[in-house]
Amino acid sequence: MISRLINSSFFKGYDKNIIREILNAAKYNISNYEKNEIIYSCGDKVEGLLIVIKGNIRTEMLDSAGNTFRMEDIFINQVLGPGFLYGDNNSFPVDVIANVESSIMCIRKESFEFLLSRYPHLMVNYLDLISNKTQFLANKIKNVFLQPIEGKIAIYLLSQIKSKNSLKFVMDNNQTWLAERFNVARPSVARVFKLMRDKGIISTNGKELIVLNAEKLRECIC
Repeated sequence: MISRLINSSFFKGYDKNIIREILNAAKYNISNYEKNEIIYSCGDKVEGLLIVIKGNIRTEMLDSAGNTFRMEDIFINQVLGPGFLYGDNNSFPVDVIANVESSIMCIRKESFEFLLSRYPHLMVNYLDLISNKTQFLANKIKNVFLQPIEGKIAIYLLSQIKSKNSLKFVMDNNQTWLAERFNVARPSVARVFKLMRDKGIISTNGKELIVLNAEKLRECIC
């Protein structure tokens, strides 16, 4: 476990020996979850610092019409909801669900506070986590809520180009995932992909996609 946690942003700057020392000083528990099991429900209290140490999970919320909106996928070594540990309403605003068999470490709040006082750089890492999450949510509002569906998909495809470092790639996610992420019907996603093909912006072959005109793709973003 320690060899994995060394890659966690919360433990950034610490080697395996110090991480082992930190864990020995901490009060924590590890919980295991099956695929599609609800880990936390909207309104559940955040009782400690939560780190995914196995698998990956997703956060979802329902809109007023009862449609599921996929907020975020959280992967191994990432911290879940760091900004909700404190505050007047320190509870989850979303449902948290396991995508696959997953495990989560919970460092209890009182123990977490002790660790921050004993290992000051953990405080810096924690503040970075909160700041990065705030920036992520601000960009999500801009890129998801304030964009038409064509712009949302264009932003997603451009992020795929950047992560794959290629105009030709296999998409990490299918159209059903995109529909959930953008809170739209799946046929709406399919229509945008067809429109982009008709405009000569992309070509597709199963899960493989080629961006033929990156400049036109960028023009889809408002």
